Amino acid sequence: MFQCSGSAFSATLRKHNGHGGFVTTQWEMQAIFDDNGQPEGIFCVGYNITEFVDTRSRLNTAHTQLNEIGFIQSHLVRKPLANIIALTALIEQDLTDERSSQLCKMLTQSAGELDQMIRDISDKTDE
Repeated sequence: MFQCSGSAFSATLRKHNGHGGFVTTQWEMQAIFDDNGQPEGIFCVGYNITEFVDTRSRLNTAHTQLNEIGFIQSHLVRKPLANIIALTALIEQDLTDERSSQLCKMLTQSAGELDQMIRDISDKTDE
């Protein structure tokens, strides 16, 4: 630090808070020299960044969870739904009575709407 006069150095320190957690501080330090260019001391400014660090950690956890939800929706939920859509189409081809055919069309429409909702939600997790 004393070899680089005029330069600031940063350090992040973490210490126990006495309650099972930590306090995190960010420090900026700069060497101070006397009129003869001899080291005289260090000027330090510290900031409590505990809330920032905790928030960043929670955001990272939430991001991971959203990615997992997106995977589940786009792969694990949509697979049986795609099967239902395909089976409904096959059943509809074999139906001869109008009432059952109408019900099958409603089932196809509802399954398609559900599929679109799952796609839209999955797209949100990719943003």
